[in-house]
Parts: sequence; structure tokens; C-alpha cells
Amino acid sequence: MLFNDIKFLRYTCMNLGERLSYMNSNTCITMFDSLESRLASFILNNSTDNIFHYNLTECAELLCTSYRHLLRVLNTFCNNNKLNKTGKYYKIIDKDYLIEIASSSYDLNSSI
Repeated sequence: MLFNDIKFLRYTCMNLGERLSYMNSNTCITMFDSLESRLASFILNNSTDNIFHYNLTECAELLCTSYRHLLRVLNTFCNNNKLNKTGKYYKIIDKDYLIEIASSSYDLNSSI
């Protein structure tokens, strides 16, 4: 039934195209920057009102790391009082720190 739904197929294709474009444009950067730097950029790009809420499995895939390693880095940010975990959300406490360590190669004004 969904194969015949043009709106669904169009949405799916657009979404996959955006993700592929994002991943392609950042693949080279991913190989050279630390995960802390890439994650800081990703958090800044994907936060609203200093709240970061994103599927962490997908985040790990986009940043080319394991889910476990991503959680370690997020816990490090929380232990250093840069982020605060509340339920499924992360609240940005020290945005200046994230901006400072964020990869300069990422465009902090764009997001998916």
C-alpha cells in the first residue's frame, strides 16, 4: 500500500537524500576530527532552545562511531557540567564550551 503512496515515497526519498548529502559532505571531516569535536558540532546543529533531543543510535551512525563510544562522550560532557541529562533530553549548560571545541569545518548555522 505504501509503495503506491506518492506522498510517502516522496518524503522518504527527500529524507534519505538529505541524510546522504549530510553524510557525504562530512565524511572527510569525520576521519580527522575527534568525536568530542564532531559531537559538539552535532549538538549545536540539532538543538532547540539549548535542548538536544535526537535518536542516539542514528546520531552514532551519522558521526561514524559506536553507540557505546557516543554514550561515553556524552557522559563525559555531563560529568564536566557541559550538558545535563534529564530523561531523554540533554540540556546544554555551557554552550560557549561546545562552540569552542566544535569542529571549525562544520557549518554551525545549518542542520538537517
